[in-house]
Amino acid sequence: MSSKNILERGLAMISPEWAARRMGARFALEEMTRAYDAAKNTNQTGGWTALGTSANAEIGPAIFNLRNRSRDLVRNSPWGAKAVRIIQSNVVGRGITPYLPRGTKQEKNLIMDQWERFSDNCDPEGMMDFYGLQGLVIRAVFESGECLIRIRKRPSSWKMDIPVQLEVLESDFIDYGKNESLKNGNIIILGREFDRHGRRVAYWLFPQHPGDSLVNYRKGFASQRIDAREIIPIFDKLRPGQVAGVPWMAPVALKTRDVEDYDAAELVRKKIEACFVAFIQTSSPGKHGGFAGTGEKDDKGDLVERISPGRVYRHGHDQDVKFGSPASVPGYGDYMKVQQHAIAAGIGISYEQLTGNLADVNYGSLRGGKVEFWAVLDIWQHLMMVPQLCKRVWNHVNDVAVFLGQRQPGYNPATWTAPIRPWIDPRKDAEGQEALIKSGITTLQRTISDRGEDPEQHLDEIAAMNQMLDDRKIILTSDPRQKLQKTEKKPAKKDSANASSKD
Repeated sequence: MSSKNILERGLAMISPEWAARRMGARFALEEMTRAYDAAKNTNQTGGWTALGTSANAEIGPAIFNLRNRSRDLVRNSPWGAKAVRIIQSNVVGRGITPYLPRGTKQEKNLIMDQWERFSDNCDPEGMMDFYGLQGLVIRAVFESGECLIRIRKRPSSWKMDIPVQLEVLESDFIDYGKNESLKNGNIIILGREFDRHGRRVAYWLFPQHPGDSLVNYRKGFASQRIDAREIIPIFDKLRPGQVAGVPWMAPVALKTRDVEDYDAAELVRKKIEACFVAFIQTSSPGKHGGFAGTGEKDDKGDLVERISPGRVYRHGHDQDVKFGSPASVPGYGDYMKVQQHAIAAGIGISYEQLTGNLADVNYGSLRGGKVEFWAVLDIWQHLMMVPQLCKRVWNHVNDVAVFLGQRQPGYNPATWTAPIRPWIDPRKDAEGQEALIKSGITTLQRTISDRGEDPEQHLDEIAAMNQMLDDRKIILTSDPRQKLQKTEKKPAKKDSANASSKD
């Protein structure tokens, strides 16, 4: 209900009854003028609490529980563990790779050689290359909502071609409790410092992970200001003004936990039923029953009765045996399937990807699901990973190489190619690609780059292979050049009209 205005507050002091009637009439008028049913206050919407807070006001108080529970689901829920593997394998796979569309061959080879040397040595632990770190980043984004890359410059004594390494940090390092306005006009929101123009100028980070079991007390726990030029944040930005990410399991965390509890309860029920295989009944009075079997007694001499699968319950003398018949629960499979559909939809993947169940899938439905998922995949790859991570790292490596005199000044932009998306039906898909190239709708260069390869390098390999075949005088039936040569050598047919005139 709307708040009271000045007139209504004055009426309330004179006559509360008049004020209540006026407020009720105004409220009824407002309800009549609301065009959206979801905006009306009815019995149907009575328990619906919706806040008008900003993205940051919502994320700040909730991030710790969301992050910890999301990680718990990834660790202990088969659906969470499968979902993060699906996201990692599809978004990054073997890596989102660069190639140079412009420049001389010599320039391209120089830049790409420098990039490969950087990629091989960018991990401070020496366990991954740049593409392996991409996989680590997307897992952290899925679990925690956000991941940080800290750029670490290395001394010349390390003798690195590109003296830069990338330290991957979980979002726990950020001091989310740091929210204040500074005297210089800057403002800190959830541990991110912005200047008066809205640019990120610094991050407030803890010197070590707050959840480490081994704590270095010399470092302390006070957050420290780190220049924003050293930090690369990666997260899926969903609302304007949002400065931090949200775990991708957040919309389905409760539902996933409920499904896990339901499945566990069904398992316990089955175990209990299995404990009572047969019942022995008797008509003799005064006889005590009990579980048949061990006859174990405790220190006081009392019979110890244990429940375990396959036990027989003994009632006494004059006994009759009746075997238990566990009751089945109808709808268990249907319920689980519906909930798994909802979990998959909330994460952004398909039911078949989440469960691996392809029982009800045909070629058309599988392809339709893949095409829809690929559209979502494009967002994660080309609107998040490429601009937030790949391009920024590439630009930094370029600046360092120019500063060290390893290449000429200037910007050398790279085109980033996502992992190859496997064909569902290779023959049909290949024929479709061929038709698009022949009709001019797409180009061979774009088709090759979409497959995750450098077009120029790909064509060089074809030329080199053809030369090797020719040098060894090997002719393959798949070589279109042989068919073309035969067509050129075949003599043209004489015109029958001309031949008759000569006769």
